[in-house]
Amino acid sequence: MAGDIVSRVSKRVSNIAATAASVYSYIEKNPGQEVEEILAQLKMGRKTFYVYLLGLVDEPAICTNGEFHVRENSRRLTVDEVEQYLASQGHNSRPKRAERILYLYNLLHRNIPYGGVTFEEILQQYITLLEHSSSDLPKVDSIRRMIYRDIDELEKIGIIVERPSTGNLKYCLRDKYLPKLSFEQVSSLYVSMLLFEDTILDQVSHSAKEEFEKAFFRNSPGESAKISERIHVVGDTLFNPAEFGDKFTKLVTAVINSYQVEITYVKLQGEVSKRMIKPLGLVFKRGVWYTVAKVPDKDDYRTFRVDQINSIRLTNTMFEFPDDFSLEEHIGSSWGVFTNDEVQAVKLKFSPAVAGRVKNLRYHRSQEIQEELPDGSVIISLEVCGLIELKSWLLQWGKDVEVLEPAPLRQQLLESAREIVQIYEGT
Repeated sequence: MAGDIVSRVSKRVSNIAATAASVYSYIEKNPGQEVEEILAQLKMGRKTFYVYLLGLVDEPAICTNGEFHVRENSRRLTVDEVEQYLASQGHNSRPKRAERILYLYNLLHRNIPYGGVTFEEILQQYITLLEHSSSDLPKVDSIRRMIYRDIDELEKIGIIVERPSTGNLKYCLRDKYLPKLSFEQVSSLYVSMLLFEDTILDQVSHSAKEEFEKAFFRNSPGESAKISERIHVVGDTLFNPAEFGDKFTKLVTAVINSYQVEITYVKLQGEVSKRMIKPLGLVFKRGVWYTVAKVPDKDDYRTFRVDQINSIRLTNTMFEFPDDFSLEEHIGSSWGVFTNDEVQAVKLKFSPAVAGRVKNLRYHRSQEIQEELPDGSVIISLEVCGLIELKSWLLQWGKDVEVLEPAPLRQQLLESAREIVQIYEGT
């Protein structure tokens, strides 16, 4: 007998959840549609539809500022109008157990990201629910017992609820949190993962893409394939992303948990060294990952390119993160990630051919447009350090940029240009 009751309740909850999901999905995709059109599409009566609307009143995609995202006679339907209609139809009986259980489940599920809800919060929600559905409000002790029974019923149908324990006074579903995202949001996030193919984050992003496909494209598996076929990302990639991915994962672990690591590092000149470092943070700039670290027995901070780390070994030795260190402030005014010179004022003149691009993109937080000249060229100013990295970037622009200030940087560009000319002239 008990098994039959559990089965009926479980089936009832599943049916209610499925119908609520269809109502939610339809309104989300067709906001502002007339009620009569919705009823025809969902093959649902007005009274039933209004009951589900009230159940979705806390969903921003369905209702905002007391108005539903549906129309009645060309204006938005209000919560008051729905409640008045249901009252006129005699919908004033207390919610049945299946409805209460679904209500409780939704309440717990919504609060997974916040660690659950306290019993008092559940109680207040139940009181609100019962007040809306019946003028005969039970005593508080009766509502408390009702809540305990409903939690037990949830667990009978396989939905486990974590009870309050030492240090945690909340009830929470033993479940993974799946955020509510629109199809457009999911698609954009999925596209962003394509940026990491064959990079250091290849393995992690690939597994995350698979989870996205299972969770969000379950009912339309062809969508993810369509995205991959019709959107292509071109950029600098690694020959062996899996190898670097393993190293990067270890480095992330070390940064988060303040573990010392031993690395084998290859400098640009080919010199190989083994050293112990205390990684304080990771920086991604212009397509390259760096780690900023403290070297034992050294007072300054060092910057290492992650793709130049040949090997990395996690140790069990933890270090104390310096209270006075801020990764954002350390990188600060640097053009790239290196901060081994003074901040200087830089003025650059870009040709009309690239001025539009320069005006639309922010290459550095200090970047300001100083002047737009009659011929279409533009002068920008910067306050930066790390001029050795800035010099490399400027060379990529060729004849479309001229260094106006400072004079030493202008001279360095001139010398580099002469060296390039000598290579091609064979002198």
